[in-house]
Amino acid sequence: MYVKSMVIDGFKSYGQRTEINGFDHEFNAITGLNGSGKSNILDAICFLLGITNLSHVRATNLQELVYKNGTAGITKASVSITFDNSDKLQSPLGYDHFDEITITRQIVVGGKNKYLINGVNAQNNKVQDLFRSVQLNVNNPHFLIMQGRITKVLNMKPPEILGMLEEAAGTKMYEVKKQQAEKTIEKKDAKLREIEEVIMEDITPTINKLKEDRSQYLNYQKIQRELEHYQKIYIAQQFVMLEERLKKASDEYQIQVNEIDNLKKACELGTEEIASVEEEILELQQKKEGDAGQVLSDLEAQLKESVKEQTKMEGVVKSLQSNIKDEEKKANQLEKGKKDDLKVLNARLKEEADFKSNFDSLIKENSEAQENLQLAERRRDAINRGLFVTASGEDATLAEQLMKQNEELRKLQTEMQTANMRLKDAKEKLKKKEPELKDTEKEWKQNQEQYQKLENDVKSLEKQLGANAADKYQLVEQKKVELSGELRNLRDKLSHIEDRYSSTVFQYRDPTPNFDRRRVKGMFCNLFKVKDPAFYTAIEVAAGGRLYNVVVEDDETSKLLIEKGQLRNRTTFIPLNKIQAHKIDDGRMQYAKNKFGKNDLFLALDLIEFDPGVRSAVEYVFGNTLIATTGQIAKQACYDNRLRRRCISLEGDDFSPSGTLTGGSRGQGSKMLEELGLAMELRSTKEKKEEDFRRLDNELSKLKDSYNNYMNKRQVYDKKVSDLQILKERIEGTSHFRLQQEIEGFRKMIADIEQGSHEMKEKEKELKNKVKDLEYKVKNAESLKKQEEKEAEENLALWKDKASRINEKWAEKEQRLETLKLEIEELKKVTETADEQIAESKKLIEELKNNLDVAKQKAKEQEVVVKEKQDRVKAQKDLISKSNAEITKKTNKIEQLKKKISEHQLQIKQLDLKLSKHNSDVRDAEIRVNEMMKKYDFINEDRQFFGQPDSQYDFRGINHSDLQKRVASLQEQSTKLSRNVNARAMTMLGQAEEE
Repeated sequence: MYVKSMVIDGFKSYGQRTEINGFDHEFNAITGLNGSGKSNILDAICFLLGITNLSHVRATNLQELVYKNGTAGITKASVSITFDNSDKLQSPLGYDHFDEITITRQIVVGGKNKYLINGVNAQNNKVQDLFRSVQLNVNNPHFLIMQGRITKVLNMKPPEILGMLEEAAGTKMYEVKKQQAEKTIEKKDAKLREIEEVIMEDITPTINKLKEDRSQYLNYQKIQRELEHYQKIYIAQQFVMLEERLKKASDEYQIQVNEIDNLKKACELGTEEIASVEEEILELQQKKEGDAGQVLSDLEAQLKESVKEQTKMEGVVKSLQSNIKDEEKKANQLEKGKKDDLKVLNARLKEEADFKSNFDSLIKENSEAQENLQLAERRRDAINRGLFVTASGEDATLAEQLMKQNEELRKLQTEMQTANMRLKDAKEKLKKKEPELKDTEKEWKQNQEQYQKLENDVKSLEKQLGANAADKYQLVEQKKVELSGELRNLRDKLSHIEDRYSSTVFQYRDPTPNFDRRRVKGMFCNLFKVKDPAFYTAIEVAAGGRLYNVVVEDDETSKLLIEKGQLRNRTTFIPLNKIQAHKIDDGRMQYAKNKFGKNDLFLALDLIEFDPGVRSAVEYVFGNTLIATTGQIAKQACYDNRLRRRCISLEGDDFSPSGTLTGGSRGQGSKMLEELGLAMELRSTKEKKEEDFRRLDNELSKLKDSYNNYMNKRQVYDKKVSDLQILKERIEGTSHFRLQQEIEGFRKMIADIEQGSHEMKEKEKELKNKVKDLEYKVKNAESLKKQEEKEAEENLALWKDKASRINEKWAEKEQRLETLKLEIEELKKVTETADEQIAESKKLIEELKNNLDVAKQKAKEQEVVVKEKQDRVKAQKDLISKSNAEITKKTNKIEQLKKKISEHQLQIKQLDLKLSKHNSDVRDAEIRVNEMMKKYDFINEDRQFFGQPDSQYDFRGINHSDLQKRVASLQEQSTKLSRNVNARAMTMLGQAEEE
């Protein structure tokens, strides 16, 4: 961000509106006669940037900055500066979407002062934050460098240098804000603690007491309403359940009748569809056997070429994946550092885990004790009500348990009858299918012998194939492809640099046949590299126009190029055999370094790297030139009586012993030298890569014959494998194979049914024993009840005592666990610093992976080309295999239809059995409904409201037995809460009378 233009109105000597344009974004100087207002322009800039020390702008208060102190009719001073914000990397925070930023500051006589950003009013601190985010802190004591300040900066102590760096980097602003925020937080925390104390000591106990009283009263009212509601709907629910049972039985009867008719129609349609599909299979087989062989052979040849190309690209991908693993290895090293930092915390966490393990065991014991205590209480209450607890944990009378077991026994016997029918049907079908299998056995054996022979041929060819030659050839070819990609990238980068700096490329035609181009070393700017980027500008100025001279081996070469090289531009040559280099002797250089400092004055020749073969040319250009870190040192060294040599500062100021001085704004030369140095490295790398490429190409030529031999054998092997697959599909499509599958299916079905029958017989035996046991208990119910009551009381006392002892241990363990948690929390805070460092490491790894992704994307672009070829091959191959798939599909369809018809026939038999049972259920339901309507008169009056939403008889989703239990429970709760509410009311009345 730099100044583009500024407008001054009413500020100091500028009474009229004055606009200044044409600022350079690197260097600007203000010149003019004395009193013309040069300094006022700098004062205006400092005023806009928010300078607080007005003595730097030669004023004691803001009113003095107004034109003639506001006495000439001008009462307002305004300064506006427009900044160019096109460089988004250097943009202020929050303003990167503006290409220009205009900031205005106005003062009015009387003390009013305001800022505007892009025409919008802004606070002073917002403007200061904007400038500080781009290192424009005018109140930094080092922002304005006046005469004599250089020496003071050089003599600064380390703390002062650190402060200057913090101001320059813009971090000082955040330190001040941090301190202010911490003070505010301390004040707010103190106020918050006072409020929390009042709430905890005065307000919360009273609120909790009142909430408890309110909750008890509301609960009492709620239970009363529920009790009235459930008593009303209990009888209604009984009646509706009977009606629904009657309706459901009638509907199921009709559904089963319709289902039988639908199953019979489905069997007829399935038989017709089987005949149609068999005709379609015959047509497809005739069509497939026409020209499949020739088409398949052509497609296999295309597939081999595609696989070859795919192998090459996989090599490129593997290389990139190897780079990713290297970066992940660095990430693992960072994680190892994190483990070391968390060592202390892990020790504490282990201690907590060990303690928690004991605590969890105690929690489990407590949960188990409470659960067993509830079960014991439930068992005692159930016995008091005349009920017994079943094995599944349900409460029921012995008569209800006996009824339930008899019902399960009847259902099991019905299932056993159904299984016997299915077993008989499966054995009959198996008996019919086995003779059919023998009729096709001869053809099946022939196909099996042919398949075995072809399989032996394939195994023999596998042993003959030697993969070593092919693997080595493909490995070398993969390396060649990878090297070709690297060379292409190097050439692209080199070409990009040469295109940008085309004037640095020396172009000519060979002046004679078989001309040795090594005699032309190249343009001088391409023959050296600057060691330190800080010296780019100085080295460029030192070389001057000689950067574009061409270095040749001798004067004869330069003469040939001028006469017959068809040069496009006028060119100056530096013949290595003719030039005379002048280098400053070692004695003078030692004197210069002692006087001006070895880190402040350098010989230009020592700051660059070059090929020894062009040393004379480099010494000719740089051997007599000095480079200084500052203009002051350069001036002193240039005019020193013992040196008297040309000297150049890092900013490019050129001092000559003759008295001339050259300086000012520089172009982009330093950037050019940097990229030309990179091009020099790229050329060296490219030459090495080209030599490796030629070596790999020769190695491929030697391996070509053995690779071709391997591929010929591979082609024969692939043909055999394809024939083997086709024969396998043909065998699986024969009727013998299908019959085998059907017979195996029937045998498995028979085994499953027999296993199930055995299990059901065992279960039947178990149920009969349970029925017998319950019948015995019903006869001896009175003595059994007394025994159960005694055991229940003993069990209840045992678990009450155990629960009490566990609660005492719970309190002790809980207090210790809270103490340990506080210690761990403190340790976690200590490790937060280590976590921040790990986050920075992961960010660096992510950046490295993004760089690798770019390389991987290029490989994928090549992979897309291969994928397109594979798709074309796959499309052609699918056309050939489509007929096979269609035949298999239709054959499977026939088998599914036959299986479905068998299932339908079995379902028809099962439905016939269920019809007779439903007739009996319908008659029983009708009798019970009529009896209830005669007994309860209100049923006829309110029947339309039973089960309706928002009515008093809405019992949807409520179980009938649960409803009965709910009514009894609500009556008990109502009585208990009534006593509690009355007691609380009397207590509160007594307290009110005392008050």
